[in-house]
Amino acid sequence: MTDRPFPTLDDLLIALEHASVERLERYADDIAATSTLSELLALLERIYADDRASGFVRIVSEMVAGSVADPELGPRMVALVEPWLDATEAAAERVLAPTGLARLVSPRQLAFAAVTFCLGANLLTQLVPDSREVEEILRTARRMAPLLDAIAGAQDA
Repeated sequence: MTDRPFPTLDDLLIALEHASVERLERYADDIAATSTLSELLALLERIYADDRASGFVRIVSEMVAGSVADPELGPRMVALVEPWLDATEAAAERVLAPTGLARLVSPRQLAFAAVTFCLGANLLTQLVPDSREVEEILRTARRMAPLLDAIAGAQDA
């Protein structure tokens, strides 16, 4: 018997997969309800705060970093992140479609940027745990979002 919480890497991956599915289900209604950039950024901020408090993305970020050197781990980590990319892409598409902004940035690119930001931000904040830079970036983006919503609405008119 081992004193480690997960005796094998496969056990850890299975636990991460279950936790990821549970988290995505927990946020599914909120993701589906977003209709503006302001709402989407507020949700991103909330998910980031929840992930930081729970330590979930810290583990995922460490696993992603470790998968660079492990050819078998990489595809499993991509599979773990893919549903989040899909959900974020669908939300971005819904938010951007009525504004015409999808002509400037694809929803998939925006989703990839958001997921990459969350993974990288969580990994970096493990190195500088007292930093509040990420929270400030998210707050600034959320404060700017109504302006971008207004500009997008004006372009639509």
